Amino acid sequence: MAQTPRALKIAIFVSFANVAGAQIAALRLAHGLKDKGHDVTVRFLYEQVPVNSTDHPHEVVLKTARPGVKGYLKIVRTVYQTLKREKPDVVLTFLPLACVIGQTCAWAAGIKTRVVSHRMPINTASSVMRKLDLLLAWAGAYTKVICVSNAVRATCRNYPKWLLDRTVVVHNGLLGFVPSLLSKADARARFGIPADQFTLVAIGRFVPQKHYPLMLEVVSRLDDVLLVIGGDGFLRQSLEAEIARLGIGHKVKLLGNVGRADVPDLLQAGDAFIQTSTYEGQSNTVLEGLTAGIPMVLHDVPEQRETIEDPQTGKLAGELVPLNDVDGWVAAIERLRRDTSSRDAASEQARRQAQLFTYDRMIDGFNRTLQPEQP
Repeated sequence: MAQTPRALKIAIFVSFANVAGAQIAALRLAHGLKDKGHDVTVRFLYEQVPVNSTDHPHEVVLKTARPGVKGYLKIVRTVYQTLKREKPDVVLTFLPLACVIGQTCAWAAGIKTRVVSHRMPINTASSVMRKLDLLLAWAGAYTKVICVSNAVRATCRNYPKWLLDRTVVVHNGLLGFVPSLLSKADARARFGIPADQFTLVAIGRFVPQKHYPLMLEVVSRLDDVLLVIGGDGFLRQSLEAEIARLGIGHKVKLLGNVGRADVPDLLQAGDAFIQTSTYEGQSNTVLEGLTAGIPMVLHDVPEQRETIEDPQTGKLAGELVPLNDVDGWVAAIERLRRDTSSRDAASEQARRQAQLFTYDRMIDGFNRTLQPEQP
């Protein structure tokens, strides 16, 4: 007989505060779990960038962007003391540092259900974090693992068999995302985009993972194409310098950070969505693009293919390209640009794919998996 989910006291720890996919997913998840009747707290171990989200309340253990050795020791001590005091039923952790610190402290504090949520392929973490993660997996510090995609689960292959048997996939889902109600012309006018220019839209932080220099190189090879980027970060100056070096200032529009409520209109303004990330787990921005029905042009890695390829028919919601194949990126964009039937088919497939990754499915998957094992 299936176990009836019961209300739990759940402590969620995330490595650091930032306006990024894992952090937003944790807060959205907490919102949904609270709606299921659970008592949920969310804590970021430290703060790279403040997170102004109304999805769920959160705290920061140490209010600094650079903890240092003493800071990390203070974080460990605070997390352990918090768990001993609050005695949650479940500790759920997001991102490598939180998984190592949070689950070690939970194990030491006697918390019985210790669940790791892997948001990225584990082989993309630092070598130290990978070794500690594997050590904790074999030592029994983790009792269950939730991966954001089958491709991410495949990177857990070195875990012990008993833990692999308790490793499940729960895809991301969007909370409250509604496609734009504007016409394409009105959406373009809102962002100052010419009405008749083929426009690529990118959304994401200016960090190495997103590999924006490749995107800029591709755009430099395309005629009469505009790239509009919603995002910001510590690499902004270097990207501005690269735009100047390539002489493509007239082809690139940097919007800075775009508010969550503005993303649907930005996607509506584009002809295709481009993401040149070196890796992803399952990108929330790609899910937003699918829901908006915009064709995708993405790095061909298993995590991205899993998101935009129909598992039955093999149809794609756009194009997948090897990472550093600049000619391939140019050709893929030109196909979508010149063949409106291909673009329309990709748009239709995008909307179908979006139906596979719903918020309710995400919440139900976590709700089932977080339940303690029956004795």
